[in-house]
Amino acid sequence: MAVNEFEPDEIFGELNRKFANVSLEPPSFDDAYKEITFSDVKTIECSSDYQACYNAMKNLRRYLTQDISLSRIQNVFDLQIEDRIIAILHEPGYDELKYETAWTITNLAYGTTEQTKILIDTGIIDALIRCFRTSENYRSAWALANVSIESPNYRESMAQENLIGDIAQALIQKCDIIYNKLNSAIHSDQYTKSDKGYIIVANKADRDDIKDLTWSLANICRGGFKTAEHWEQYLHAFEAFSRCITFENQEIWSESCWGLSRVLSNMYNYEPFFDSLNLNPLLCPRLINLLSNQEMSVLLPVLQTVSNFSSGPNEYIQILLDADLLTNLWWYMTPDKQHQLRRNAILTISNLAAGNEQIVREVVYNDQIMPNIMAHIVIPGHVYQSDECRWVPSSRSILPDEKDEWRILKEVLFVLSNITTLGSDDSICALLRTYGTLIKSLSALLQFHKLTSSLCLKVVDVLLRIVDRTNHISELTPPVTPTPRNPYAEEMVREGVIPALVYLCRELQSNELNEQSELLQMAIMCKSPHPSTNPLDSASTFGLSRHGIQLPKPNVRRIVRGYEDGDVRFIEDAINSIQL
Repeated sequence: MAVNEFEPDEIFGELNRKFANVSLEPPSFDDAYKEITFSDVKTIECSSDYQACYNAMKNLRRYLTQDISLSRIQNVFDLQIEDRIIAILHEPGYDELKYETAWTITNLAYGTTEQTKILIDTGIIDALIRCFRTSENYRSAWALANVSIESPNYRESMAQENLIGDIAQALIQKCDIIYNKLNSAIHSDQYTKSDKGYIIVANKADRDDIKDLTWSLANICRGGFKTAEHWEQYLHAFEAFSRCITFENQEIWSESCWGLSRVLSNMYNYEPFFDSLNLNPLLCPRLINLLSNQEMSVLLPVLQTVSNFSSGPNEYIQILLDADLLTNLWWYMTPDKQHQLRRNAILTISNLAAGNEQIVREVVYNDQIMPNIMAHIVIPGHVYQSDECRWVPSSRSILPDEKDEWRILKEVLFVLSNITTLGSDDSICALLRTYGTLIKSLSALLQFHKLTSSLCLKVVDVLLRIVDRTNHISELTPPVTPTPRNPYAEEMVREGVIPALVYLCRELQSNELNEQSELLQMAIMCKSPHPSTNPLDSASTFGLSRHGIQLPKPNVRRIVRGYEDGDVRFIEDAINSIQL
């Protein structure tokens, strides 16, 4: 079963913003364009002189790019030259003029919601789409991306116009052009390969085209609407990003990763997409290469892509593993790493642990992954005093990222839940044998009196599955008493699991927690020597009726999305499942 989780993280909010396409070279004092001149406005409105119109539009663009601000954007709107802009975009030819016009629109689209709406209502965006399709004016794609960021409705309209597919195809074609130049001896100084075979483009024009198209496509690929209906367009986008990630340029591969992450988010659990996906054989090795060779400050999009990729079918997970994922992933799980990196890395492990028995085995037997999982089974900002069975605040309890540490703890519990559900008997035994403090650590979490119901449920879930999976092991052991005993259940009793749950159930008033706690107590009491206690009678402790032990279905593959990622139907389902 796949679990869809809505998690409006700060990083997603930071990414969901527009960018003005400003001048790359700072202007000299003499070159500065401080005010819109009457002559330039009249030229744009009335002149048929191409060169004069080009110079006037360039001046207007410079007015915006040299000091981009909402007031300057409004000054341009106040000129009311929308009809003339549309006419320029519709004219055949005039590529340089159209380029400057599209650049101007890009910066106008950087404005407010109301200003963006003017571009749409006056027909400028429709004209810009036509211009993009009839020329190689890639600057227009940037303007369309700025508009797409404004609203899921705009993105849905663009998808209905097949714009995702069109921009993806333009990007693929541009990559093909660069590949051809790379293979031509004539351009050997401009197009080369690194030692590991990744593409280096020295030609500024081609490199900027790839960057513009990649950034634009990555932003138009945001979700927030019924994205599954446009899955074929997302196939083309996935292919385009898979090509661009092989460029040895941080801006290009970073935006490619964000694009891949969004496509996977939008197509989450949608079988027709994955059934039709022709995976680029260079993609997974390149992702692992980036994990092992880049600064941590720029690795979030790579880890986001890897974690979303790991929510796909088992065969894709195996490709990641074959590319040596685990060896390069554990480094980002250590407690000293940035919380966003750790969370994505541990989410990836959770998804791997939701695979088949062989994949789970690789996780359990990895002596770098599992110790870092164990290191996170703690209450954030607290230290456990085992002699008093209580958590006391530490110096970290006042840090602003404590909220994120709670999220990481939740990811760790999902890892353990998946392992104890889907792992083989051999893997379960190896887990408990190698990490002998696991039950003690999980039991200690229940001693935190402010534990949330969702986290408490996950702890109970893991403990319950450990008892269930190890019961038959205890039955195979020659019994000392007529009733076979489970040493792991006995350890839970010694660690005070039952009284801790009684307290939490009373405090949290959660029916689901009451039910799961009853199941756990019945499982423990059935396999530990307490002759004076009837496990069925103990159900009354939690205010519930008696019934047999029946484990809930596991939560396995998961994906975390922000406000405007993924199919809106999945987002709605995820929001409805949020526990406050």
